[in-house]
Amino acid sequence: MRVWFYAVTISTLFAVSACGGDTSPAEACSDLDDVACEKILQCYTAEQLMQLGVSNADECIAAREDDRMRRTGLTCSQFTEQENDCDSGEKYNTDKASSCRDTIESLSCEDWLVTPRPGDCTLICETTQ
Repeated sequence: MRVWFYAVTISTLFAVSACGGDTSPAEACSDLDDVACEKILQCYTAEQLMQLGVSNADECIAAREDDRMRRTGLTCSQFTEQENDCDSGEKYNTDKASSCRDTIESLSCEDWLVTPRPGDCTLICETTQ
């Protein structure tokens, strides 16, 4: 179950590490952890949360940070425009990142559980030309 959690809920938003405006990639990463953990705690059953070892926002954020560190070698606070969760040869689309965060925040649990990475969330890391 923990693998499913990381595959669906953690990686759902890790590509979203920068938002529009003056938000830095580090701030955006942290904001998205907050939004994702809010959804996880709101939408998962007590049994699912127990299986994940997550019972509060701090544990959820710590799990996301642990997963991010394993995948990228970085924590949210270390994210920059050059060092982030996009693949080599990709760049952030800050407008899509901001839209993704806002969309996830507004989704009902029913919609989020079906589509945890909606719309613009799949377009945040764009291939550079």
